Amino acid sequence: MPENTTAEILSTIPQRILLAEDDPVTQKLLVRLIEGEGFQAVTAKDGEEALWLLNEEADFAAAIFDIQMPNLSGIGVLRYMQMEKRLRAIPVIMITSSNDLELQLQSMTGGSLLFLKKPIMPRSFIQLLATVINRDATKPADSRQ
Repeated sequence: MPENTTAEILSTIPQRILLAEDDPVTQKLLVRLIEGEGFQAVTAKDGEEALWLLNEEADFAAAIFDIQMPNLSGIGVLRYMQMEKRLRAIPVIMITSSNDLELQLQSMTGGSLLFLKKPIMPRSFIQLLATVINRDATKPADSRQ
């Protein structure tokens, strides 16, 4: 029986998505959506924890940050990522319940690819996440290995 190549072995490991969201209900919903699509959700309760996770391991396929969190905002984490060469390539989606257009502008000019308004619509979120990390949203999760 032939041995699996490293690429084949790595392709079976779920891609990791960093999720920083301080609202437990929203975090639970997003984890369910992320993991339902075959990704591994790595969660942080605030921006400081997200920053720590990014500094420990930067192998995330994407990051999703709530803009307004305690200790360090999602925009603060995004700004840090833009200053660190090894983190710049991670695509970022910003989410918020705020209607403040200035926050949207700050997130987009700060380097985020997308800005989503809460409440999160599951189908749209999955399609946007798939687009951000170059995955085909039309395939069922179990065929994406």
